[in-house]
Amino acid sequence: MKKTILTILFVIISIYSYAQISFEEGYYIDNSGKKTVCYIKNLDWKNNPEDFLYKLTLDSEVAKKTINTTKEFKIGAALKYERHTVKIDQSSKDVKRLSTVREPDFVEKTVFLKSVVEGKASLFLYESNKQRRYFFSIDKGQVEPLIYKIYKIEDDQIAKNEKYKQQLWQKVRYENVAMSAIERVRYRRKDLAKYFNTFNSYHTDTPTLDYTKKEDRKSFTIGLEAGAQFSSFSIKNLMDRGDIDFDSNTSFRFGVEAAFILPFNNDKWSIVLEPAYQYFDAEKRDVVIFRSETLDAERTTDVEVEYQSIEVPLGIRHTFRLSKNSKLFVTGSFVIDLNFSSEIRARGISALTGDISTDDNWMFGIGYRFKDKYSLEIKQTTSRNLLASSIWEPNFSSFSINFGYTIFDK
Repeated sequence: MKKTILTILFVIISIYSYAQISFEEGYYIDNSGKKTVCYIKNLDWKNNPEDFLYKLTLDSEVAKKTINTTKEFKIGAALKYERHTVKIDQSSKDVKRLSTVREPDFVEKTVFLKSVVEGKASLFLYESNKQRRYFFSIDKGQVEPLIYKIYKIEDDQIAKNEKYKQQLWQKVRYENVAMSAIERVRYRRKDLAKYFNTFNSYHTDTPTLDYTKKEDRKSFTIGLEAGAQFSSFSIKNLMDRGDIDFDSNTSFRFGVEAAFILPFNNDKWSIVLEPAYQYFDAEKRDVVIFRSETLDAERTTDVEVEYQSIEVPLGIRHTFRLSKNSKLFVTGSFVIDLNFSSEIRARGISALTGDISTDDNWMFGIGYRFKDKYSLEIKQTTSRNLLASSIWEPNFSSFSINFGYTIFDK
């Protein structure tokens, strides 16, 4: 039954993942300056792209445009890229590989720069796996790098080249701003966008667009979970003298979910922490643990298990958006199990009696979320060994149905 439910849900998710509308209204401008309104596949790129997929209509064939043939493209009101040839600092930010030179290690490249703020003064972002660099221009003129570099000096001390503050003072200075205010501007998107918006507010003759304000996205959520857990428990005799299988056990489960939403790929990926309390209590009477057909004899015992713990799954979640209010999601987590007051007792068998000492294991989940507030999720764990023994191997696994409610998001 559990496998059937999981299979059905996996099929549903597969269908919906392909059916999601990923092409959004936008435009591109080619090398001749021609603007073409179309539908562009919004991948919400973490790193600046070199190409993009588009359709002239939602029913037409998918085509590709590259940086070689496109000067600019925009998706909706929140995402815009412009092609520019700029100097990009290649200096490493890895502390172990820091340069001892104060000046940037510039390499000239033609790239798509992401628009952050557009106006009298425009702010751009370039991001790759190794770098995050900001650029600016005045009155749509030459795009220049805002220079920031960390480097090593004597005795492996770390120093900073914060020339971007001098650039702001010299080229992007607004009325009555003090140098002390510029000194407080960090080399971060939030700080720089705020500064450029303030500068542009003194130049109202030029329209201003702030693309950061159009990104209405959550970065962190906390929720409560409660549900029913269906547990299975068996004890395997490693000397082939018979296994002990307990009946399926149903118990209550409750916990907390904290999700850290990653700021790319349309918020489809998140890191999830889901600590939860679970409890298992069972006994098996007159269990045959030894039988001799030659002697026509057998040995029986009673086995009791009392197991409670705080499971701490830490994992990755991928979300599939079905509509504005509906989402499906799948989760894979590594589980650290913190048990307490837990033991196995077998009458007359010391090797099968003692405190429970659990191994870590894995958990997989499939769920549905409504209005980013309510959720229903099915979770399945892999087998977990509960006792360090050379003769007996107790294995525990669970299947649960959980209801969730988000109490905080930011």
